[in-house]
Amino acid sequence: MVQCFFMMDEAPEFDPQHSFYCKQISKNLAINIYKNKSWGTYRHLLLEESPKIICDDTYAYFKTRGDMSSFEWSEGALTKQVPLKKEQLLISTYYSSINFKDIMASTGRITPEILDPHRLGQECLIGFEFSGVDLSGRRLSGMINAQGISSYVTCDSSLAWGVPDSWSLEDAATVPVVYSTVIYALLMVGNMKPGSTILIHSATGGIGLAALNLSLHYGCDIYVTVGTQEKREYLRKNYPQISDRHMGHSRDTSFELMIKRETKSRGVDFILNSLSEDKLHASIRCLARGGQLMEIGKYDLANDNSFNSLFMEREATYHGIFLDDVFRNVKEMKSKVVKHLREGIKSGFVKPLPRIVFNADEIEKSYKYMLAGKHIGKILIKLRNENKDNQIRTCNINKLEIVSNPRFQCGRHFTYIIIGGLGGFGLELSDWLVLRGARKLVLTSRSGIQNGYHQQRINIWISYGVEVKVSTDDVTTEAGCENLIKEASTLGSVDGIFNLAVVLKIALFKNQTEENFHAVLEPKAYATLHLDRVTRKLCPQLKYFVVFSSLSCGRGHVGQSNYGMANSVMERICENRKRDGLPALAIQCGAIGEVGLLARMYEENEELVIGGTLQQKISSCLEVLDVLIKHEYPVVSSTVVAEKYHKSDNPSAVAAVAHVIGIKNMKTISQYTTFPELGMDSMMNTEIVQLLEKDFEIYVTSKDVRSLTFARLTEMEAEKINRSGNTTCDKTHENTNFLIEYIRNIENSQLAAVRLNSRVGLSGGAPIVFVLPGVEGLLKPLEYLTNSLNAHVIGVQYNYKNPEESIEEIAKNALPHIEIYLSRNNPFFLIGYSFGTLVGLEIISLLEEKGYIGTIILIDGSPKYINSFVKKLFTQEKEKTDFHTAFLSKISFMIPLDVFSQHEETLLNSKRLEQGINLLTSLIPSKMSNKLEKQAAITVYKRCNAMFNYTFKNKKIISSVHLVKARLAVVGDRDDYQLSDISENLAQVITIDGDHVTILNNQDLVQAVNGIIKPPLQLSI
Repeated sequence: MVQCFFMMDEAPEFDPQHSFYCKQISKNLAINIYKNKSWGTYRHLLLEESPKIICDDTYAYFKTRGDMSSFEWSEGALTKQVPLKKEQLLISTYYSSINFKDIMASTGRITPEILDPHRLGQECLIGFEFSGVDLSGRRLSGMINAQGISSYVTCDSSLAWGVPDSWSLEDAATVPVVYSTVIYALLMVGNMKPGSTILIHSATGGIGLAALNLSLHYGCDIYVTVGTQEKREYLRKNYPQISDRHMGHSRDTSFELMIKRETKSRGVDFILNSLSEDKLHASIRCLARGGQLMEIGKYDLANDNSFNSLFMEREATYHGIFLDDVFRNVKEMKSKVVKHLREGIKSGFVKPLPRIVFNADEIEKSYKYMLAGKHIGKILIKLRNENKDNQIRTCNINKLEIVSNPRFQCGRHFTYIIIGGLGGFGLELSDWLVLRGARKLVLTSRSGIQNGYHQQRINIWISYGVEVKVSTDDVTTEAGCENLIKEASTLGSVDGIFNLAVVLKIALFKNQTEENFHAVLEPKAYATLHLDRVTRKLCPQLKYFVVFSSLSCGRGHVGQSNYGMANSVMERICENRKRDGLPALAIQCGAIGEVGLLARMYEENEELVIGGTLQQKISSCLEVLDVLIKHEYPVVSSTVVAEKYHKSDNPSAVAAVAHVIGIKNMKTISQYTTFPELGMDSMMNTEIVQLLEKDFEIYVTSKDVRSLTFARLTEMEAEKINRSGNTTCDKTHENTNFLIEYIRNIENSQLAAVRLNSRVGLSGGAPIVFVLPGVEGLLKPLEYLTNSLNAHVIGVQYNYKNPEESIEEIAKNALPHIEIYLSRNNPFFLIGYSFGTLVGLEIISLLEEKGYIGTIILIDGSPKYINSFVKKLFTQEKEKTDFHTAFLSKISFMIPLDVFSQHEETLLNSKRLEQGINLLTSLIPSKMSNKLEKQAAITVYKRCNAMFNYTFKNKKIISSVHLVKARLAVVGDRDDYQLSDISENLAQVITIDGDHVTILNNQDLVQAVNGIIKPPLQLSI
């Protein structure tokens, strides 16, 4: 047995016979530490659950979109200590309210990009109005762009107004968003005149009641819809001006007949709409000629549903009412809204609405109550108790004590230093710091900016208003560290230092050298030692001193003795700093996937088990920082233990879905009853789709869920489990089946270019798009996308009967069929999917040589990515075999196992490809519906071989390049699939839920591509 003794305090010279050591030796501990005048050892102990904190400054958010149970309160950004801009007010919030937009955002029915196009504002998108008291004691109500369910809000002074003396703050909280919305929609956008006719949907909701009050004030002829008899009775009692004949039902399309009957088929001048799908179409048919529909629901607008023909028939106008535009608009627009609102308060049509009030610890309950659709008026969240006399002074504002999650926040005026900041992990950490408020970054790198990807990330941060400096100071010397700190301090006081630098020199201990040890120790041990000394002198206000250690230190790893030592030195420095009352934290990280050193070493997207741990996703690493950085321990660890990786809370998809629907005993229901018949509503539908994808990797659409039964879900889960034994093999078969399904359909394959259906007709005015399909060569798999494009679409098919030998040859043959459509004065777009990305890049290179500049959209592909995928696909079983043998082996799964075993040797040892394909196709049973034809096999082989051997050899592309990639990658690669290496203008990288195949039927892909082809139409005025 080996015993190690580490003496951190003064002690006698080591002697096993010395009484000082004898007793400790007898304990048989592997690691023995003498520290603080006592013996101990090092152990990994489970960190207690993330400690909650009592906060006065806190805000509410949903951790997981679509999961109502993930509501949490989070520590705020110390709003009271942040200097206010001239036009800002700091409000102590008494009441916030919930709006339908909050529901849409938290359930995932609209994407964060729709609500806020900027990443900085997308983390917390709920809470848009408040009532409270400012620093001078004034009672105010107003609106904020987001994060309004908060103990303190910072708002634009032009979007806040005084509360009338006769109103309570509870009254005031029912007013801002609903009245601002109807004023903006009907008065400012619609220019509504007295005597107009109007249809108000969901008239007992907050916006509906506000619209009723405004419309009555203007003497309008009003029609309404409601969802229940209770709500109809409420209107009868409180709005006797509206007759029963003017009340319709909002949960079906019967209101259309009411409007036609009561208006003698004329229709109405205005519709305030929040309905979707068939009810939205029926609403449009209710418009009078020249009428206006005000869309406040956003759902169909966000999903880009087309209603052009319906509006054209009526010469009507469609307005998307984005109150968000008011927040982002010039001060005059904000002032105009507030002016109308103040006038409405004076004239009496802006008045408090009925409401139900929930406490701060009942937000989840309040959301579910609103989802049920039973409320009338507004739903409020109460944060503070209000004095009954409405007289409030700042000294009387009670501090809140809300249990919240700790949250790391950066100070906007401080500087943050990231050692190794241009590495994969360093870039992600820097981005996380920016999202947490950092506006001054210093990134160190021995070699500085190396590629376009580095520059792209920095440019993004600069666009957010971040000052970024890249330093090449040598942090392995004390002089270099001192120079770095002084340079960083010119931006602002240094608040945090993060050391992520790493050098690996792996070898067994007997083969290690002194040079190897020095190389590994320098960026970690030496740099941390120098930073410790320098910051003690130059950074008295330093709050965070964080170094990233490794499990190779805490647990050991073969070949990494020098690396373990370097990390151990850093940890001891952190312990010393903590002892001296200075900030310090060493985080022992396990293997990190997706980015960083390990991701570069293992290019393929494999789930590696290293020392009993799995790779931890970078998102998980950053999320856990909130917990670790708040602890007082000098050394902590973050790992994903392999044996505890699988979820156990809901052991099956069936149990998880039953829990969502509210079924407690599965024996009480039929396994063949559809989910809607069991009580699933539209919100549960969204939650189930996300749950099945996130926790069980079962991919279904909302439409699929409506016809799903527990019996079918059980089958789907069994299929998933059966595949999990050999994921790579099954994925190979799935992709091969995908090829075979389409490549056998040779209809129109002789046509090199065909015009495809899309959302635009034959008239001009729309851009032209060329679509290049995957390896199957046909456009059938891309129909869902092409049918939904706002462009003229030309599909380019590859030669089926005489397939080319190389990507370059395919591109040259396709080029003439594309060039006949081009004009140098008009923009054009190339869309390539998978194999088609390679063809597209070659084509655009050829076009650039001729002087054309366009835009190329690459769907889940790039030269490096596709090449890695094909090499993984055809070399993982028998790396030394030639390509045609590996190819035959992969597609032989169509042969029955007993038949294959008899002919395996002959098939796989065939000298010529044609000989092997003849044998393979003859062995596939003729009764199989997807029997592989000889020509299909040859075509697939040649295209796969072309991908296997392809390298992009042209000049860097100067046209705009957009990558739309699948979240579930086939192989591991850089975020940009290494496209920045071949492109001068990589415009953006968009990630879509799904895998290489399923993203083709994802509505998000359609939205992303349409957004690139043509900027979204601005519908609001």
